[in-house]
Amino acid sequence: MKQERIETDLKHEILQRENTRAFCDSDKRVHSLRRFKKNELIKNQQTEIDEFNAMKQREHDRQRQEMREAQIAQAIQSKNQQRARMEAAKK
Repeated sequence: MKQERIETDLKHEILQRENTRAFCDSDKRVHSLRRFKKNELIKNQQTEIDEFNAMKQREHDRQRQEMREAQIAQAIQSKNQQRARMEAAKK
């Protein structure tokens, strides 16, 4: 009787230890998966931010190039007009 009680207690203790270990392992996997998902989300968001910033930079560069081209065209037109006036004044 006493021996059965000891064996039962021992089995119960072993099962409880295994359940605790299984729970801890499961908890570790859950936390690991959460960390992985969080890191993936952060990486994806950073990629989106980088792409957005690159797009903004390209747009800014394009606008600056258009302004330069417009200034050059205006300077050329101004010089042509000035030449035309000088030629008209010579005649």
